[in-house]
Amino acid sequence: MAEAGARGFRFVHLTDLHIQPELGATEGVAKAVQKVLSLEPRPNFIITGGDHIMDGLDVTRERADLQFKLLKEALKPLEMPIYHTVGNHDIFGWARKDGNSPKEHGYGKQLFQEKVSAGRTYRSFDFGDWHFILLDSIQPVSPHGWNAEIDEDQLTWLQQDLSQTGKKRPKIGRAHV
Repeated sequence: MAEAGARGFRFVHLTDLHIQPELGATEGVAKAVQKVLSLEPRPNFIITGGDHIMDGLDVTRERADLQFKLLKEALKPLEMPIYHTVGNHDIFGWARKDGNSPKEHGYGKQLFQEKVSAGRTYRSFDFGDWHFILLDSIQPVSPHGWNAEIDEDQLTWLQQDLSQTGKKRPKIGRAHV
């Protein structure tokens, strides 16, 4: 847990949940959620650090849908805002050589955007006196993979975001890789 700001606030950072039906991941996340809910005072919000599921890169659409459904169920009891960072395992189909197509609904980051992040893979928000920046550090490499980098569109957005925020406001940045 982290605490910051002139008036003080609390947030929790959860990362690499790797939700899947096997190996007790769902139960482990449920325990973490219960721990978060038992904190006093409760956190004002949560930031996730990516890799919500295991492993969207090389699975069928049905498998990815199942994992995202389990994630949603596991996080449902949380009563505070959750700000999500995309991770490499959250990407659907990039590593699959025998089935998923870029034309398939949900391919790439689209499934994560629909099921987890309300259409965004990078964003910023303010809380208290602080400015938070969540970046998308997962970029496609043809034909079946990814690199850890920030693309040009995002760098342009980031430059504008930082110039609007100003130099005096403290900032916290987060990327998966």
